[in-house]
Amino acid sequence: LIAGLGWRTIFLVNVPLGLAALAAAPRLLPDPKVATPLPDAAETVLVVGSLTALVLPLIEGQRLGWPLWTWLCLAGADVLGALAAGRGRALRARGVPPLVDLAPLRARPVAAGMLGLATLFTGMAAYFLIFAMYSQEGRGLDALHAGLVFTPIGAGYLAASLLAPRLAARFGRQIIAFGGLTRAVSLAGLLVAVAQNAPIGWLVPVLAVDGAGMGLVLSPIMGTVLSRVAPHH
Repeated sequence: LIAGLGWRTIFLVNVPLGLAALAAAPRLLPDPKVATPLPDAAETVLVVGSLTALVLPLIEGQRLGWPLWTWLCLAGADVLGALAAGRGRALRARGVPPLVDLAPLRARPVAAGMLGLATLFTGMAAYFLIFAMYSQEGRGLDALHAGLVFTPIGAGYLAASLLAPRLAARFGRQIIAFGGLTRAVSLAGLLVAVAQNAPIGWLVPVLAVDGAGMGLVLSPIMGTVLSRVAPHH
């Protein structure tokens, strides 16, 4: 491994990707000569401060035993967030586009879709973490083989994501419900397999179906949400 970085070496994959993006930017990005308004400095500081005050204690709080500053930061995140929202409304009233514009959330399909996506991603993050721990601590796999167990999820997700636009065009929003049902069935099968201590190989089809369910939900729901957002937003 490089420079003793251990597992952190995986992040070096971003270097060639970043260089490729840098090389392609002059041809693919909009003309930099076109004037675009800079974000409001006060709103930017408030938004960044609010996010920092929220995320930092959540990352470090448990490790440090939740000292007083973590609770003060969490309380301050609400205050800074409210100030940022107020600054955004003031800018919008003056005809200046705010950095964070909550106007699209007034459309019910957008708000419902964002809530659904937030729920889905929160559950996926917990699912991936717990299943990785189960694969290593419960089944004795090393990190590499535990990672390989996730490959069927990626394969199922890729296949379903490629098919999802055509299916959504034919069946509409029903494809989202079908994807959610597919996930529910696959997770129930995974629960049974884990409870029966089934061989890891038996989990492959279940995980592939789970990945397919993710693909059938994520792509159509994002398209549905974005189709209800005004182009200037």
